[in-house]
Amino acid sequence: MFRPLRATGAAGARSAALTREWEAPDYDFHQQGYYQSGKQGAGEPVFTEPYYEVDGTTYMTLAQAFRDRDGRILGVISVDMVLPLIQELIAEANQNPAETVYVTTAQKRLFVHPDEADLLDFARDRNPPVTNILDLTVDDLAAFDAARDTAPRYRVSTRVKNVDWSVQIASDRRHLFSEARQLRFGVLVVVAVLWGLTAIAFGIWRRTLMQRY
Repeated sequence: MFRPLRATGAAGARSAALTREWEAPDYDFHQQGYYQSGKQGAGEPVFTEPYYEVDGTTYMTLAQAFRDRDGRILGVISVDMVLPLIQELIAEANQNPAETVYVTTAQKRLFVHPDEADLLDFARDRNPPVTNILDLTVDDLAAFDAARDTAPRYRVSTRVKNVDWSVQIASDRRHLFSEARQLRFGVLVVVAVLWGLTAIAFGIWRRTLMQRY
């Protein structure tokens, strides 16, 4: 049984969007990425790769399969998260022209990058079907940087637990030592916020399980 999906805005917002996509005759939930991810999780909760919806909003799903007493999969429980906060955070973190802070996903795709618009223009010249930043990989970023002939960069990355994302910071080697403290602080702030978001997702997921069972 499926119910309409209700999406609310920021805290205190009175408006809400209601969709009935799941009730469409051609909607096959068995073929959806979140359902497949949940099935492949071997009974453990799994975060999907971030994805764009038609409204241009970035989402991520936490999914887990549930089974009967014989171990057969009966279905998948899922909780969706909207992720604009991460994009805003990365934009605020990129205040230093000598460094670039961005996030990559478990599949080495770009999730958030301050040069998103230029990256998309560059990628579309090479591969017109590109529609959003999630279509781009770290290889596309390397080609973009090479084409711009940027100064040598020192790169550090930190893995974000549970979602297997990486917070990447590329710093101009000429300014590396003078910016080392800010670099370290930037990594810690971004990773802390991402960990916080995953913790919130797990909290919502557990509450969903308790309400259902």
